Amino acid sequence: MKIINFIKTGSCYLPFLGLMIYGHSLIAVPSVEQIRLPEGFKIELLYSVPRDDQGSWVAMCQDDKGRLIVSDQHGGIYRFPIPKLGEKVDPASIQQITYSVVGAKARRRIIGTDPKPMTPELAKLPKIGHAQGLCY
Repeated sequence: MKIINFIKTGSCYLPFLGLMIYGHSLIAVPSVEQIRLPEGFKIELLYSVPRDDQGSWVAMCQDDKGRLIVSDQHGGIYRFPIPKLGEKVDPASIQQITYSVVGAKARRRIIGTDPKPMTPELAKLPKIGHAQGLCY
């Protein structure tokens, strides 16, 4: 899955999460050249989600501090600051803010990747799964 940023020439800025969901089969992510945009818009790749570590991001919302909150389809919720125009997401800025043991097991069953090992840091996180319904 890729996070893609739509930028309208002028003052409007719209972040966009490319919902390339990995289910039972892998879907090829389109190249920037394959995506059609309205006139006056351009697209840039901000971040490629490492599927084996952060899963498949399927929901996104913005908090009151200008950060994106994203939800893994079968696991935790992540948060990171929205980068400035023309910049990419700094992978070190991505914080996992919840962990779902049930979601991690579902990930293994559905897409074949093992859940993250339980670390002291993960053990401290709220045990809440994905939040597609909260990211509206």
